[in-house]
Amino acid sequence: MDPNATRDAGASPPSDVPPPRSATPHGVPALGEGPLPRTATPLGAPARDDAALTRTTTPQSTPHAAMPRSAASDFAAAPDGSGLILGLLGAYELLGQVAQGGQGVVYRARQPGTGREVALKRLAAGAFSTPQMLARFEREVEACGALDHPNIVNVLGFELIDGQPVLAMRWIDGVPFDRWACPPDGPRRGTAEILAAFLRVCDAIQHDEPRWPPGLESRVGRELEAIVRMALAKDAAQRYQSVADLSADVRRFLAGEAILAHPPSVTYRLRKFVRRHRQLVGAGAALALTLAATTVVVLVLYVRAERSAVLARDEAAQASAMADFLRELLTDANPRRAQADEVKLRDLLEQASKRLADARLRPNISGDLRETLGNAFNALGLHEPAQREFAAALDAARTSGGPPARIVERLGMLGGTRARAGAFAEALGWLEEAQATADREIGPDSINSIELRAARAAVLRDLGNFDQSERLLREALALAERRRGNTDPLVGQILQHLCLTLNVQGKHAEALEAQRRVVGIVEQTSADDRVRVLSARHNLASQLAAVQRHAEAQAIWNDVLPEYARVLGAEHPDRASVLSTLAASYAGEGRNAEAAAPLDEAIRIARVSLGDEHPFLALYLNNRGQIASQLGDFDGAVRYFDESLAIRRNTLPGDHPYLADSLSDAAWALLDVKRETEAEPLFAESARIWRDRGESGRMALSGALAGQGEALLALQRADEAIPVLEESLRLRTELAPNTWRRYSSQRLLGSAHLARGDVERAGPLLREAAERLFADPQAPGSVKSGAAATMRRYLETIGEAAELEAWRARGA
Repeated sequence: MDPNATRDAGASPPSDVPPPRSATPHGVPALGEGPLPRTATPLGAPARDDAALTRTTTPQSTPHAAMPRSAASDFAAAPDGSGLILGLLGAYELLGQVAQGGQGVVYRARQPGTGREVALKRLAAGAFSTPQMLARFEREVEACGALDHPNIVNVLGFELIDGQPVLAMRWIDGVPFDRWACPPDGPRRGTAEILAAFLRVCDAIQHDEPRWPPGLESRVGRELEAIVRMALAKDAAQRYQSVADLSADVRRFLAGEAILAHPPSVTYRLRKFVRRHRQLVGAGAALALTLAATTVVVLVLYVRAERSAVLARDEAAQASAMADFLRELLTDANPRRAQADEVKLRDLLEQASKRLADARLRPNISGDLRETLGNAFNALGLHEPAQREFAAALDAARTSGGPPARIVERLGMLGGTRARAGAFAEALGWLEEAQATADREIGPDSINSIELRAARAAVLRDLGNFDQSERLLREALALAERRRGNTDPLVGQILQHLCLTLNVQGKHAEALEAQRRVVGIVEQTSADDRVRVLSARHNLASQLAAVQRHAEAQAIWNDVLPEYARVLGAEHPDRASVLSTLAASYAGEGRNAEAAAPLDEAIRIARVSLGDEHPFLALYLNNRGQIASQLGDFDGAVRYFDESLAIRRNTLPGDHPYLADSLSDAAWALLDVKRETEAEPLFAESARIWRDRGESGRMALSGALAGQGEALLALQRADEAIPVLEESLRLRTELAPNTWRRYSSQRLLGSAHLARGDVERAGPLLREAAERLFADPQAPGSVKSGAAATMRRYLETIGEAAELEAWRARGA
C-alpha cells in the first residue's frame, strides 16, 4: 500500500490547531516595579493546511524606558526664603528648596493664578526616577490625599509636569519640633507644653498609622525613659500596641498617675502619691523634685547633642561612601580609558554591581541601588544579572527592616524576572509570596495587591491556565477601575493582559475592542513613554492580524519596527517578537517565502538575547518549521520542530498546550519525510495532553487523533487506526460538523476500512467525504488531492472503470 495515498494533506498534512496559546512572558516586572509584568502571547493563525503558521508572538509591554527630563531637574533652587523666583516647575514659581530626603525634594512655590504660597514635592531623581520610585510616590500621594485631620497638612492637588509627578500641599511656616522645644535663641519650653504638643502629633499619626515607628532613643527621666523603652521594645508583645496606647500613657504621666510602662512596684506607686499630693510633703522633697527636673533638662540637651553628632558622622560616612562609589563608576564609564575604545552599557552595569559590593553603604541605600541596576539589566533583556540584583535588593530590604511595600515590590520583581527568563513555575512562587505579603501587610484591595493579581494571571496564562488567568484579570480590572477610574494607566496595563488572555482563547473580537481601549489610555496618559506607546500599537496590530486584517496590521508593524531598533536596540527580545508576528501575518496571507526572513532574524536575536533554552526561541523555531513545511523543505522543518520540541520539554510543564502543539507539529513533519514509526508516538502523546485538558482541548484532540490514525495507516496497522479515527470523526462531527476537517477525518476512516478489505464500510464514507471536500472552497488543494487518490484506489478495488476515469481527471 502506498502510504502517500492515505495522506490527509499531501505535502502539508492537516493539523487542527487549537485556540492560540500564550508564549513565554517578556517581562513581568513584578508589579510594584511600576509597569505591569510584560509577557508575549501568540496569536492564532489558520491551520497548516491553510498555509499559515500555527502560532505567532506579540510582545506585551516592554521594560519601562527612562522618562523625559523635567524642567525642575535642570536647576537647584536655593533655600534662601527671599521670595526671589529661582526657577519654574511647570507654571509654579519656585521660591526655594526647603527639604530633601532619600527620594523626595520639597520646594516653597507660588501657585499660578491665586498667588498663594504652596509646598511642592517631587521625586529627587527627576527624569531618572525608576518605575519603583514612581509607584511608591504614587502610593504616597494616594495615602496623603485620603487624610483629613487638623494636624496633618492639606493636599491641594496632584499633577504631571513634564511627565513627572508633583504633589502640591498647603504651605505652613514653622520650625522642626526639636528647635521649637529648645529654641537656640530662647529658653527651653516646659515639659508639659512639649508633651501636650507631642500628644497632638500622636493624634495625627494615629489617624493614619496604627503602629508606632521605631528609631529614636531618649534618656530623660525614669518614667519618660520607661515610656520610650516600651515604645521601642524589640519584642512586639512588649511594645505599645498602638499610638493611642502610647499617648494615653503620656497623658497619665502628665496627670501624675501611674503609667503602664513602669513596673507597678510599691515604691513607684508611693512616689506617684507624693507627686499628686505635693502639699503633704516637706520642702526637702520639693527641692529634690526641682533638682531632678533640672537634671532632666540637662540630660535631654546632652543626649540630643550627642545623638546629633553621631547621626552627622554617620551621614557624612554614607555621603563619602556614595561619592566614592559614583566616582569609581564614572571612571569606568570614561571612554578615554586605555582599556577599551568603547564602553558598553552592560559592562558598565556589571562594574557598578561589583563596586557596590565593596561600598560601605547602609542596606537601605545599597538595596535601592541594586534595584536600579536590576531594572537596567531587565531593560537590556539581561534577565540573569537582573535576578541577581533583585535578590540582593530583597535581602537588603529584609535586613534593614524595610517597609512591607518595598519587600512586596522586590518579591514581585524577582517573580517578573524569572517569568521573563521562562521559569514560569518559579516565577509563580515568587509572585504568590508577594501577593500573600501584600494582602497581609498592606491590604487585599491595595494597589500592590491589584498589580500582583495581574502579574500572577500573566504567568498562569503562560502556564496554560487560561480560565484562571482570565478570572484573576477581571477581578484586578474591576478593583483598579473602582480605585482609579476607567482611564488610569494601571487599568490600561491590566486590560493589556486581559487582551492577551482573551486572544489565546480565540476570543479575538473582544480582545480587539479591549486593545483599542488600551491604545487610547496609553496615548492619553503615557505619550512621552515611547516604549509603552510602541508596545500598545504593536499589540493592536497583532489583534488586527488575529481577525485577518493583515494589511492594517503590517502597516503598523512596518512603522514601529525601526523605532523599536532605535529605542531598544537591534538585538532586543521585543524586536524579535515584532518580527515573529509580522512573519505570521505574511504566512496568514500565504506569503510564506516573505515570512522566512523575519522569522530567521527573530530566531537569531532570541539566541543572542535569551539563550538557547528559552520558550520564546521554541516558539519562533516552531513557526519557522511551519514555514519550511509550507515551502516544501521537509528536512528543514523536521530540524526546526525537533529543536523547538526539545526546548519545550525542558522548560514547560508536561501538560502544557504548547508542548502538545510541538509534539503534533514534529510528528506531521516526520510523516512528511516518511518517518512514521517516530511520528506515531508523538501524536499519541499530544492526544493524551489534549484529552487531559478536558473541554478546552477537544478540537485539538481531534487533530492529534487524525494524525495518529494517519501514521498507523502508513505503518499498515489499520486495525489500530480505526478506533483512533472513529474518535476523531466523532469529535469533529460534534464540534465542526460542516467543515472540511470533519470530512478529512471521515476520508481517513474510510481508508482504514479499505485497507482491511471492508469495501462495504469504506465506500459510503469515502464517496461522501470526497464529494463534500471538492465542493468546499475552503478545503486546501492538498486535502482534495488526497481524497481523489483514495477514491481512485477504492474504485480500482471494486472495478468501477468509468467512474475511475472521472476521478482521475478530478484528481489531476
